[in-house]
Amino acid sequence: MMRQLSLEVINNIPSQVLVLYTDGSKSHSSRTGSGVYARTEDGLFFRCRFRNPDNCSVFRSELLSIREALDFALRFETRDTYILTNSKSSIQYLKKWPKISEKTSKKLFPKLFHFHRKTECAFNGFPSMLEVFGNEVADLLAKEGSALPSAASGDP
Repeated sequence: MMRQLSLEVINNIPSQVLVLYTDGSKSHSSRTGSGVYARTEDGLFFRCRFRNPDNCSVFRSELLSIREALDFALRFETRDTYILTNSKSSIQYLKKWPKISEKTSKKLFPKLFHFHRKTECAFNGFPSMLEVFGNEVADLLAKEGSALPSAASGDP
């Protein structure tokens, strides 16, 4: 039932909006990476993968991928954007943004605020076992990101 509802929501996203899929991943060696995937209606692709600092959690990796998606959407200057993630905890966390003071969030929230003033942005979550092409690509990119050479020190 949840799979069907999630697919219905995804399939009903208007074709003229920018849809970004985000994911974070942790390898067996505890290295984390983030990935973002988008395909625009003009057929343009955006694929981004990066390694996160050592000791980064999967949760923080998810937030970093959302931040990267927002950066792309701001540069793309689209009217409406959907950010799709299988991280329910990230969506719940972002709903409480005025009360949060964590370092990653301090860099994320100004982007959200600026983005919200310019356009409509929707965050949608769906079950991780749902096989959606864009999410599968974002997951692969996040895994590839975790295998990249050491991330720059500090917050990416």
